[in-house]
Amino acid sequence: MKFSFHMKQLIASRKGKQDRVWKYSSKMGARALGESLKIPVPELYYFGSLEDWPAEPVEWDGIVVKPEGSSNSRGVLPLVRTVNGWRSLLGDGTKTWGGWRAWCAFELERHKEADVDPYKDLFVIEALVNRRHENGARFLPYDWKCYAIGGRVAWINQIDKTPSRNAIGYRTAHWWRSDTGLVRARRPIIVQKRKTALLPRPRREAELLEVADQLARFLRADTRTPFARIDLFEDDQGTVFLGEITPHPSGGREVYDKDADRILGRLWTSTAAEDERLHPSRA
Repeated sequence: MKFSFHMKQLIASRKGKQDRVWKYSSKMGARALGESLKIPVPELYYFGSLEDWPAEPVEWDGIVVKPEGSSNSRGVLPLVRTVNGWRSLLGDGTKTWGGWRAWCAFELERHKEADVDPYKDLFVIEALVNRRHENGARFLPYDWKCYAIGGRVAWINQIDKTPSRNAIGYRTAHWWRSDTGLVRARRPIIVQKRKTALLPRPRREAELLEVADQLARFLRADTRTPFARIDLFEDDQGTVFLGEITPHPSGGREVYDKDADRILGRLWTSTAAEDERLHPSRA
């Protein structure tokens, strides 16, 4: 059975927002899990509604605003302080602190009735994980999207969003997990992301994989769900931070290379069979 088919079955079987692995899929749910396992998470500045929007974080020079309920990075707003206000690292311009609150209010109104993952009037504001160019410029950290099956990372989709000529350059690299570490995929694993790039390896590869595996083992044991995507970031020193837990990447709409779809599907099938054998009453 293919990975993509398993994913559709998982989504169809979901019984609610607290069902199995979905109870960790909220922004704050993932933060709480990381803290309980002593895995670093970005420092939290605020969690609440637009009505109680906090005062400007005068002692911070980089933050990320995340609407609760969003997926696929929709509405995520990475901001760095400048002399003219707060500049978006995703090309949305520079505004005052109040101007970005108004922007969030507009986005909330636009997406709160969405058919898929509608926004809630709840926002997380946290520290931007440091990634600086040698000239001091702030960039978004590499996003390591770890696809874990059976309590272990199977492959990673590395994403880099770096400004280039006043635009956002979206680059990606795919890595298979081997017994000795990460191996660059010879062709894209997700076929929508064919423009792969020669991005650098993690600064602390073994540590990043161990953090992802630790989370994957916990999720498997706690929820009996064979799969979860674990999104990690690393700063300039290589410290690994937990970003989010994603049970159904892109709402199950990702299209996989045929061989990869079969390989990952076999891993899912064998994991589900083992869980059923070991825990028949919970499978």
